[in-house]
Amino acid sequence: MHILDLRQFLYSIVATADASTDDAPSWFWSFFDFTNLFWLTILVVFAAAILGVIFSYRSRDGCLKRISGFNATFISSTSNAHWGHLNVFSQGIELTWDRPHLTNAGLIKSSLLVSEDELTAGRGVVRAVVGLTERGRLLRRKQIAQSTNPGIIRRTRRRIYCFLGSIRDAI
Repeated sequence: MHILDLRQFLYSIVATADASTDDAPSWFWSFFDFTNLFWLTILVVFAAAILGVIFSYRSRDGCLKRISGFNATFISSTSNAHWGHLNVFSQGIELTWDRPHLTNAGLIKSSLLVSEDELTAGRGVVRAVVGLTERGRLLRRKQIAQSTNPGIIRRTRRRIYCFLGSIRDAI
């Protein structure tokens, strides 16, 4: 008698499962069938664009990233030298001075913003080792050693970044 009840129970489960497949799928899963593939493609394109914006906002030049937070000198294309505390951003750099000064136009300035275009046209950004503390000099030597003789993980990461950059440029 128990076997018969079990058999009826299993048949009732299969019958309800067959009946439930005739129902319409939920709104979320309906995006994954082929009738709404267009909207799914649009969603993927927008997600990729948003991720691209986030990654480009977070990306900074590797060399400038190493000297960010230290005193540095920016030499512009007109050979004007600007010295200050360097802050690196994805779209340029900011040199913050110790105290504000008055410009020829009568403006009080406390920092200099250098855009990416001005930075590429400039002659260079220099970080002097002379003014560093002993701890800063040791950190700088370590950074130079890591850059000139990278380990296997750092080289692999560089290759991956170069490959992803090539794909980004190809798109």
